[in-house]
Amino acid sequence: KGRVKIEAIPLCPMRDLREVRGTYETVTSRKFYQGMQVEDYLHVILTDEEDVPEAMGKLRTIYPNLLKLSYDNLRTQSTGEILGAERPEEKTPLALFQDLYQLQNNQPMHQVQEEFLKAELEKIWEESLCGPLS
Repeated sequence: KGRVKIEAIPLCPMRDLREVRGTYETVTSRKFYQGMQVEDYLHVILTDEEDVPEAMGKLRTIYPNLLKLSYDNLRTQSTGEILGAERPEEKTPLALFQDLYQLQNNQPMHQVQEEFLKAELEKIWEESLCGPLS
């Protein structure tokens, strides 16, 4: 009822929406973000092969409006389906873990990881009173 007045008001967003890509070391380097609009809404894509513990919180100290964090590496690029191991009864527990790691991460375990896993498996085996793991 009555007269209606329509008025167009231009909207100017306070922040842009952008993507930032690189290793954790790169995107946290002062040279990288100096002069950048760090207040923008961001999707950060880390290319590190290993996940960075608590990366979201750490990155928010530089990029306070970080909306999304994802990884682009060998593990995330793999689209393979994880199936059961072939003839698992013929494999050692260590070999089964190595196979699983390879399937999940699209790369073999590092020697340090293998040594740690072997030591832990040996502890478990000995604690179960079955004798040494061979």
